[in-house]
Amino acid sequence: MTTAKVSIITPVYNSERFVNAFLSNVFVETFANIELVIIDDGSQDKTVPLIDAFIRKNPETSIKVKILHQKHGGPGSARQLGMEQATGEFLYFADADDAFHPSLIERCVEVLERTDADFVYFDYRSVTKKVEFESLASNSSYTIMTSREYGLAGVDRPEDVAFGYLWNKMFRTKKLRDWRLSFPPINTEEDAIFLFDLYAHSHSVAHIDAVLYQYVHNPASITHARRDLPSFAHNLRLRCDATQELLSDVWKFSNNSLQSRVYIRYFIASIELLLSERGGVLSGTVAWHKLKKDPYFEDAIKYIRDVPRLSNTADKLVMLLVNMRMDLILVVLVKLIGRHG
Repeated sequence: MTTAKVSIITPVYNSERFVNAFLSNVFVETFANIELVIIDDGSQDKTVPLIDAFIRKNPETSIKVKILHQKHGGPGSARQLGMEQATGEFLYFADADDAFHPSLIERCVEVLERTDADFVYFDYRSVTKKVEFESLASNSSYTIMTSREYGLAGVDRPEDVAFGYLWNKMFRTKKLRDWRLSFPPINTEEDAIFLFDLYAHSHSVAHIDAVLYQYVHNPASITHARRDLPSFAHNLRLRCDATQELLSDVWKFSNNSLQSRVYIRYFIASIELLLSERGGVLSGTVAWHKLKKDPYFEDAIKYIRDVPRLSNTADKLVMLLVNMRMDLILVVLVKLIGRHG
């Protein structure tokens, strides 16, 4: 029987609606040696009292709970604090509003101890409401690949955003620290930027062929709210650069639809920001027309034009409008998406 410890790192911010269900999820994990590191990111609701009450009601558990507090700084700084304070041999980052299989931790540790993989990832399901997990076969299969092979699968399936998500992966703590990996102190895209740095250092990757996580769509989350448009656009620019460095400089991939999709997301965020700053469609269109002439945007547009295919219909529409110089229609479309999407 393994003596390894796993640290589960979870930031919480005004999470009173989810925290009891999340803790219940953690406390039924079949793995014996778990350290739960919760980072309270300056919550102003009942999140922390609910956590304290849950722990008092479950004193018999073997799970060690560590609660850290910081001023509200976003998930990047919260995850960084959690990673610095974690004491487990393996790290797992879970979101408080999602759900994971009761054997997730056990299965990931089993694969990491059987292999020399730098990290392990598994399948997930996107849901609007949590459902029961399927039973796992005791010998559910796993495969080993190089990090570049993992990347090839990612650029071929850019709609699979789990390429930039933390919650469907488990990591070796020593590797993360030896490679001096850290989270940027930002409130969106921090997970993808961290992972792209990880991929650049990694050599061997394991994949478990089983659905172990449910990503629950939560309109109130930071990812969906995006209230701070300047920060969101800035963070997407950082993600564009990190993706380009990994795919082009490290893996030497040719122009691909994954990087193109990140660029297009940045285009849309930039137009949303211009609309909010300029206050109207016509003035926003003029500003977008000028912004397209910036060398960064010119290079990005050239990059996308060299991609053999774009797999996402919305991406194709945006690029069609960009190529046809139909700026007004594109800006109107982004305004409608921003209002109703």
